Amino acid sequence: MKVISMVILSCLALDMSAQQVPDSSFRFTPESPAYPKGKGPVVHVDEAHNNFHTLGTRYYSFGEVLKNDGYRPQPFAQKFSDESLRSCKIIVIANALSDTLAWVLPTRPAFTDGEATALKKWVENGGALFLIADHMPCPGAVKPIGKAFGINLYNGYALYNKDGQEIFTRAAGTLKANAITNGRNPSERVDSIAVFTGHAFLPLRPVEKIIEFNDDHSVLFPNPPGDFREDTPSIDASGLMHSVYFTQGKGRVVIVGEAAMFSAQLAGPNRFKAGMNEPAAKYNPQLLLNIIHYLDGVLN
Repeated sequence: MKVISMVILSCLALDMSAQQVPDSSFRFTPESPAYPKGKGPVVHVDEAHNNFHTLGTRYYSFGEVLKNDGYRPQPFAQKFSDESLRSCKIIVIANALSDTLAWVLPTRPAFTDGEATALKKWVENGGALFLIADHMPCPGAVKPIGKAFGINLYNGYALYNKDGQEIFTRAAGTLKANAITNGRNPSERVDSIAVFTGHAFLPLRPVEKIIEFNDDHSVLFPNPPGDFREDTPSIDASGLMHSVYFTQGKGRVVIVGEAAMFSAQLAGPNRFKAGMNEPAAKYNPQLLLNIIHYLDGVLN
């Protein structure tokens, strides 16, 4: 285990929130916007479950990228129910947490079973869900949703075992060729994705793979979260998923195991770039839009 790497990664951990601020200077304008500015569908971003990433904070740039593609991102401050979801087309859940004590194991769920049931029913009736869960404790917090859709979310840290930026590529076979990574045209093709430490999960159902781990990664399970030691339990991440998509009834679901890859942040006391503003992450904004296009039905 690379203890030194984990010390560096702690600068990005969720409990270091004061050291993560949005990079408001980041810009990404798609070559072929899906809609005229402000004319696309509303994309609701969950803010009712102690979410670490919201449109007004660490997902500011997430919202700006969507706006430049014509979408209308809006906060969603209600608990999930048949009634509250009725008018929604696309829901994004990013790093939901049970409460401020989430960094104590066992992780408490951020959603009730009733909310998970309502969400699944909504998807089956045509809704589109984008579930984003970072490293521990986020996978544990969204476990009811993973269970509802047949996904076993490992409540740990997916750790890159090598030095340098954590990147998945088509050339290495870890970034898969599919409808989402190919996009609607050659300008939307995604060839590599930079990530910033997340979690790994095991689908218990058929899925289409976006990013798959190989033996370059391990999954670590520190207790308490963030407390890494030489004897921290771990497993090989080979064959586990970082991100997938699938249909459920009439609806669509995308699950991604890391959140910073779709942010643009200045992190740590030195304000280094982390997210879509990182030079190695040049394809990340396009992947974000391709995912939204898939959920919207613009991309088939």
